[in-house]
Amino acid sequence: MRENFGNVVAEAMASGRPVLVARGLAWDHLESFGAGFVFDRNEASVCEVLRKAQALDSGGVETDVSKTARQYVEQQLDPVKLGDKVWQMLKRHDQANLPQQLAEGLRMSKVGLIVPTLNAGSLWESWLKAFEQQTRKPDCLLVIDSSSSDGTEAWRAPKASMCR
Repeated sequence: MRENFGNVVAEAMASGRPVLVARGLAWDHLESFGAGFVFDRNEASVCEVLRKAQALDSGGVETDVSKTARQYVEQQLDPVKLGDKVWQMLKRHDQANLPQQLAEGLRMSKVGLIVPTLNAGSLWESWLKAFEQQTRKPDCLLVIDSSSSDGTEAWRAPKASMCR
């Protein structure tokens, strides 16, 4: 599987699941954080990582790796921090030096937000606060719930599809 961003990887870690990812994608650093395992694209490396993952059942290691995976998402993939980084990058671009068509596109662009979720109920309060603080609200919000069982549906239902 090859995803552009690796939403499945981020969702798994947010759920406290250690991940196994192929080297060469966006997640090569996860093993150094203790949030998962990275394998090379060969049989020996895959087998080695699978053995490491199988060993997680013994001695409480799974709990440590699971906690670390969840902490990684909370610290490194925080939507407010990521939004700030994107905003800072956009502010660095001097629109006067951009081609006219691109500058006009930046001023008139529509913004859509798609929020995939699975049992992320504990994150919704902080996410909603961050969403409400945005100076540029999205023109369309779509929340896609993957059969959550933690009460996410109650939050999601009124906001599942808001477009203007």
